[in-house]
Amino acid sequence: MTGDCDELDTSESDMKQVVDWSDAFNRHDAHAVATLFTEDGDFTNPQGIHRKGRKEIEERFTTTSGGPFKSVHRTDSVRSIRFLSPEIAPVDVDWEMTGAKAAMAQPSLSAKVFSNRC
Repeated sequence: MTGDCDELDTSESDMKQVVDWSDAFNRHDAHAVATLFTEDGDFTNPQGIHRKGRKEIEERFTTTSGGPFKSVHRTDSVRSIRFLSPEIAPVDVDWEMTGAKAAMAQPSLSAKVFSNRC
């Protein structure tokens, strides 16, 4: 982030983690997706499937990116950010997927918690 960490700035450069998430997901790179999480991070998808830790998250994305999400492209748009501290911010993201089965391709809102490394 540039400038004061308490400022809300959703420019692409300042939301690098959201951009990195989208890029890794769209490359179908399960390892790159998993490295965006802390070692003990949590991931819960819109269907409620939960994975704990980088290893489980990478395994999940390896399975899905080689199967049902093989031709998927995801677009993310930041809806809101609320800094809880200069380093932690929940981020609400609107997203849409194309190229998936109809039931999986519906636009949705997801919430992520990012660590801001100022």
